[in-house]
Amino acid sequence: MRNAFEPTYEMPVACALVAMVWAITWYRPGRAFPAVVGVASFSTVVFLTRSLYHPIWAIVMVVIVGLAFRASVPWKRVGVALLIPMLFAGAWMVKNEALFGRATFSSWFGMNLQRAVIPVLPLDEKQQMYDEGKISDIAMIGPFGNYDLYRPFVEPCTPSRSHPSLSKELRDNEVVIPNLNYECFLPVYDQAGADARAVIGQYPGVWLKGRVWSARVWFATNQLPDQSPSEVYRALSSVYRVIRLDVPGDLSTADWGTPIYGNLTVRTRFSMTMLNLTVFAFGFGVFHSWRLLRRRVAPEELVRSAVLAVVGATALWTFVVGIVGELGEQARFRTMTDPLVLALALAEVLRRLSDDRFRTPVVTESSRESGDAAEPQSQETVVGR
Repeated sequence: MRNAFEPTYEMPVACALVAMVWAITWYRPGRAFPAVVGVASFSTVVFLTRSLYHPIWAIVMVVIVGLAFRASVPWKRVGVALLIPMLFAGAWMVKNEALFGRATFSSWFGMNLQRAVIPVLPLDEKQQMYDEGKISDIAMIGPFGNYDLYRPFVEPCTPSRSHPSLSKELRDNEVVIPNLNYECFLPVYDQAGADARAVIGQYPGVWLKGRVWSARVWFATNQLPDQSPSEVYRALSSVYRVIRLDVPGDLSTADWGTPIYGNLTVRTRFSMTMLNLTVFAFGFGVFHSWRLLRRRVAPEELVRSAVLAVVGATALWTFVVGIVGELGEQARFRTMTDPLVLALALAEVLRRLSDDRFRTPVVTESSRESGDAAEPQSQETVVGR
């Protein structure tokens, strides 16, 4: 329950994503600009909070809403709304260029990429690449260690900034861990990224293997509640297990070269509910984005289509980016989109089932008595009377 009470990235990002979708509902015929600005503003908050979401994602969200409401808001005004993420993104890049000489949004990306691929690389191939000079000592040490491990293999470094977040090697926690924002880590991250790209180029199958493992982790469920001393918590876990349609399976790192989580095979469960709802969300996103692009949405359906397109596109972005360059953090990424995927995908499925039910043709009592050959009416029409 620790993450329920400690501030982490996932909580504010999930709230901002929900707020972004809520902003779409601000639309009124002839008055769509506030909705577009709301989506632009909340998406900007998201990408400034979590580097998983790139400004390109925010721009796509605004464009989707602009397509949905283009009859009520001209593209010039959509362009004005686009200035919100673009200006903030530009200011962030200028700040990083001025302070650190890197016009980037995420200085850690190189090390994240190293962790995503090199642990899976077999030891013999890893040693061969090192002997051939294709990867560096940074790759042999491993990802996200204390700076002292990397110090002998990079140029001498003295932090140029005095703020503790940039000048201290270790964080002031009860458990001593490296301060990954330490300024001198920057060349380490750069080299780690170069090593990772070299491995991907020579052994693309290793990178793909890691992505399959990460995709499976996305739908794995937490087994710790089953071991809770609380009977209530264990009972709730059993109920959730049924709702999630959990099926047993294994997650193994036994055939990795340098497994960062230990050489192990874990018996776990995978949620078929989350798998299916996620696929539904992807499908709804693609389908409704296409309908909006082709102007095939009735005016009364614009908000619904825009919501489904944005939720589906966001879920797809989070899934793809969350497994492409990361290994093991997928559960944290998924929690940011779970509220949207669960609520809206499930609501859409139930809505479609309900529509099918109420549109089932029935024969009225009067038509049965008169023997009319008129077309049967729907329950929807009969109830309306």
